Amino acid sequence: MENHVLIPSLECAVPLHVLQIKKLGYLPPIPDGMEELIGSHGDTLLFADKREKKGAAAEIFNKLALTIAIMSFAPGGIRVFGNHWQNKL
Repeated sequence: MENHVLIPSLECAVPLHVLQIKKLGYLPPIPDGMEELIGSHGDTLLFADKREKKGAAAEIFNKLALTIAIMSFAPGGIRVFGNHWQNKL
């Protein structure tokens, strides 16, 4: 997993979501159905799945990045894919 494009992509996207959250001044809710989305369609992020609709990987990726950004504001932050994100409002 350490050579997968997902990790550096998250390293770029999560801080952008963090900036948006800080501008809001409050934590938005985690997108509905994230557990099911990652559990049943997580392979779309890792592999080019031609069976998925166009843009599905991007939609899942953006929801994942937003979820990580939101969870980074929890006490102690969040560690995922070998990276640790921690923020404060």
